[in-house]
Amino acid sequence: MSSRLPRTTARERPENLAILLREAFVALNDLAVARIAARGHSAVRPAHGAVFQYLDDAGTTVSVLAERAQMTKQSMAELVRHLETHGYVDRVPDPSDRRAKLVRATDRGREVFAIVREFVVELEEQLIATLGAHRMSRLRGDLEAVRLWADHPFDTAPAAAVDDTREDPWTMYYVVRKDRALTLGQAMSLAGAGAVACADAWRDSPRWAAAFAAWHERSRKVALRADAAQFRWLRAELDCAPVDGPDGETLLCLPPCRKSEREPLLSRLRAYTEAPRPAGEPQRPSGTVMRYVVRAEVMKSMGKAMAQAGHAALMCADTLGATHAEAFAAWRANDLAGDVLLGDDADWARVQAQTDCAVVRDAGLTQVAPGTETVLALVPAREPAPAVAALRRVA
Repeated sequence: MSSRLPRTTARERPENLAILLREAFVALNDLAVARIAARGHSAVRPAHGAVFQYLDDAGTTVSVLAERAQMTKQSMAELVRHLETHGYVDRVPDPSDRRAKLVRATDRGREVFAIVREFVVELEEQLIATLGAHRMSRLRGDLEAVRLWADHPFDTAPAAAVDDTREDPWTMYYVVRKDRALTLGQAMSLAGAGAVACADAWRDSPRWAAAFAAWHERSRKVALRADAAQFRWLRAELDCAPVDGPDGETLLCLPPCRKSEREPLLSRLRAYTEAPRPAGEPQRPSGTVMRYVVRAEVMKSMGKAMAQAGHAALMCADTLGATHAEAFAAWRANDLAGDVLLGDDADWARVQAQTDCAVVRDAGLTQVAPGTETVLALVPAREPAPAVAALRRVA
């Protein structure tokens, strides 16, 4: 039986932080107990985790188990009695104290340990698939910080937080070949593809995982322009995700770094604000495509638009990728193709109401007011959703 809090109509279900932590633990513990029962150990209940969790290999007294589990000796003795009756533990004399008995796992009890170890590996794989490795890593660190704080809560006034990110921000850099002809829509599609390709390639690597985690708090992007020689040098020398445009490799997306730690060449490159215009109207991409919807009044420059598209694509992949795994796999197989559409306020509301999409709200650092909704990124699909089918493409 689960010990999670029931949902009632008498009051709103409380979800303060402590309760959310407890509910998450109980939910995962219930899954473990269900796995144990499915393997033929239905006598093991959620409460018996207090015994198995704190049992030493050589055996542990009931008193020590009770102290570790923060429960009464009588309650622990009852749990041990149940497990002993069903053959999961036995009691042997304590060699250091003739009056005491050690509770020790039997072969049957060790079977339960093996099942749980196997389950924990599978569980963590599933959570990484759901959250992503970088969020999983951050979650571990945050929970450890909470645990350490709880050992000595409220001992001192909290220190003032030092935020040095404004003066030396974590930044993801786009580098675009300035001789490549692009429309605004093509540039935005390449930026969205680049952000996701860069995260796929580098976010979980030992070298870049911490940088991505720090950058995620304020996901700043900057687009720079380079000539062919500069582009080739950066491509060869730096970790990056290259993205092809109509004329070959056109954009590099670099893993985040501090502004003060960027490659010196980047500091000499100028901002990417416009591109040579293609001779004709670009063809619509085929196959599985991520569609972006933008508002005309917020796209002040090509570089700004590219940064917004990068935010949108990565947010869409991170928040909706697990629930639309096949669609995102097909999109990646189709080289992360994108198509950019223009919408007014009515279109904006309709698309959000009728599709699964990510919404970018600008931080207000440049060009637009804080909180302004700038780009929608829709879950990739072969055909446009009805809500966007009639929208005009961004040229």
